[in-house]
Amino acid sequence: MKHKRLLLVILLVHILPILSGCGEDLAVNTGSFGSSLRIENGIIIDDITIHVALATDDFLEEFDSYVDLIEFNEPDFQKIAFVANHALENFRWIEINYEIENEHYIFHEESILFSMETLDANEPFVVTWLEEGTIPHRGISFVDDNSVRRYFTLHMNHSDEGGDTGTYVLIEFEGN
Repeated sequence: MKHKRLLLVILLVHILPILSGCGEDLAVNTGSFGSSLRIENGIIIDDITIHVALATDDFLEEFDSYVDLIEFNEPDFQKIAFVANHALENFRWIEINYEIENEHYIFHEESILFSMETLDANEPFVVTWLEEGTIPHRGISFVDDNSVRRYFTLHMNHSDEGGDTGTYVLIEFEGN
């Protein structure tokens, strides 16, 4: 049943913005592993807000410091930043893989690409990223205030015409 909910959440996140207008907020209930509110370029989980933004020089100048992981220097890769409104404990940048069970995608953390004890509030984590196809391959995880590890896939938001909109989407999934 959880697998059906996850597929439904993924479908809703991709289809409802098209039907209701991409700029509007969309409530997504992820079942027994929490609920979140998707916002443009981020997500709200309980009292945590995580924003995802293109890490331009102008954007980074707004902060005293940031943590970065530059895996790739090719021009096709984007530098993106994750910024939270308060500290995220045991923060990870993860590789995501999936299995197909009963015609449903089941996402899981494949490997930890980078980790830090705490991602401080207002100190962005900057990473290079390139969307490859429609199935997510990267994401983040952290431990929330209830000592529960939360997992999120990272997606580029696409327009009705098929091009990217320049905004990012985080979608929660049930972890390993």
